[in-house]
Amino acid sequence: MLNTIGYIGIVVSDLRSSLDFYQSRLGLEANRNYQPGMERAILRAGEISIYLVQTKRGAAKASRRTTHLTDNEAGLDHLAFGGGRYRRGQRKIDVAGHYI
Repeated sequence: MLNTIGYIGIVVSDLRSSLDFYQSRLGLEANRNYQPGMERAILRAGEISIYLVQTKRGAAKASRRTTHLTDNEAGLDHLAFGGGRYRRGQRKIDVAGHYI
């Protein structure tokens, strides 16, 4: 029986920008082995690893998402982060004008 999530893989169009977002806005830290120019970075959120992987295909055409999940296209819809550090990160996100 499964009782935890081992890791989450997120393919991104701009690894450097995405890494900056997860670090500066959400307070996550990259694995010490990450070096600029690599095609992936590993972040930790508690016991879960988050792999950010640079796509070679370029940015995907964004589809319009709604809060009604049944109206959205199939695929991963959202991730939910929790914890005290999240509240501080959420304020930074709100001030920067981002929506996540």
